[in-house]
Amino acid sequence: MSSYIPPVTDFRKETEAALSELQETPVILTQRSPPVPPVAVLVDYSSYNAQLKRIEGLELLLDDYALNQAIDNRNRIRNS
Repeated sequence: MSSYIPPVTDFRKETEAALSELQETPVILTQRSPPVPPVAVLVDYSSYNAQLKRIEGLELLLDDYALNQAIDNRNRIRNS
């Protein structure tokens, strides 16, 4: 997936075009023309929401893993 990378000034002038581009790809905004570092990334709401749900699921998996590791460590200490 390639990204549409306009400078902020172009985004202001072409907001409608940039927003329609969100359906296909993220829009990465820079202060000047690339290759300067980006200042923001715009994604459509459904992609953003899907990313949040995925992150929340991964955080739950990590929490579960950490809890299981703590229980295993406690059991090892008790059994030694």
